[in-house]
Amino acid sequence: AKHGEAENLLRRALSIDESACGSEHPAVAKSLNNLASVLSATNRTPEAMDCLNRALQIEEKASGPNDPAVATTLNNLACLLQNTNHLTEAEPLFRRSLEIDKLHFGSVHSKVAQHLNNLATLLKDMKRLDEAEAAIREALSIYEQRFGPNHTTVAVALTNLGQVLHDLNRLTEAEPIIRRALDISERSFGTNHPQVALCLSNLAQLLQDTNRCTEAEPLMRQALNIQSQCFGEDHPSVGLSLNNIGGLLRRTGRANEAEPFYQKAIEIFLRFSKANKSNHPFLQKAVDNYTDLLADMGHEPKEIELRLNMITLPLGAYIRFRPYH
Repeated sequence: AKHGEAENLLRRALSIDESACGSEHPAVAKSLNNLASVLSATNRTPEAMDCLNRALQIEEKASGPNDPAVATTLNNLACLLQNTNHLTEAEPLFRRSLEIDKLHFGSVHSKVAQHLNNLATLLKDMKRLDEAEAAIREALSIYEQRFGPNHTTVAVALTNLGQVLHDLNRLTEAEPIIRRALDISERSFGTNHPQVALCLSNLAQLLQDTNRCTEAEPLMRQALNIQSQCFGEDHPSVGLSLNNIGGLLRRTGRANEAEPFYQKAIEIFLRFSKANKSNHPFLQKAVDNYTDLLADMGHEPKEIELRLNMITLPLGAYIRFRPYH
């Protein structure tokens, strides 16, 4: 996650490709895709979108609409749309990329598994959980066949399957899957990697939902520390971890400790939303969580609205206020 160094190298690679091959060469499209991944990871979504759209135009012109390179760019573009809450726009791009790769590679190729995995995360976000489970189990089966049971791609699929089972309230099934994903990730990446943080966060949420808050809290804080180090203090993943810790503190009767965690999470999601001109998918939920906390603490609706305004107005934002749930 050394994004600054990565960006410098990728921009240099792009410049070399443009000089050597011309601005419409497929090598340029590949460099644009790689650069877009770093821009997306550092919350510069409009720049990343421009790179991907340019890459897609180059590839379709050079190789036609059904080339595997087109599928890769469509997949990356769909991921970006999903991350900025444009879920309906993302789905047909995921499905088109999946069909292209099945056509070229067959139905049990790792590229097919990757796109099934990504489609599953979208379906989960769209609350189509049964469809999501089927897609992620198909991806997991392909990864295990291709790479064996302890590969990092298997861990990613297990992580997503665990999340879907959690959302389906099949917690007993979900726990060993999440723990297996964590074990593979720690052995593959070490203990300070974003994938490890995601696994820790998922396990902590499950422990909390099974009334094991004492076990869950240190895992949440460990995930937050990893994400802050890897992504910086303003990344949406940090916001989600802050919100999760706030929820645990509220649940365990520590409302005063929870409040600054919720406040910081809202600020992160607001800055993300303003930069990308589209609300982060979790923004309203974070606001609702903070609103409920303040109500629990005995604050009246007018005071709650005032506290929200103190967070939002300096950022030039307006968010919907729902005082009662």
